Amino acid sequence: MNSELLLKVIQREERADRIKAFLVFLVAAFHLARVTPYFSA
Repeated sequence: MNSELLLKVIQREERADRIKAFLVFLVAAFHLARVTPYFSA
């Protein structure tokens, strides 16, 4: 029982890390999409 709970907590943390990485990627992509047109002119 205790090890199952620990495993669930670890899986949730991994999922949260993936979501954070995805959000960082989205913000970076959005930032590049906004900044790039000024440099290409």
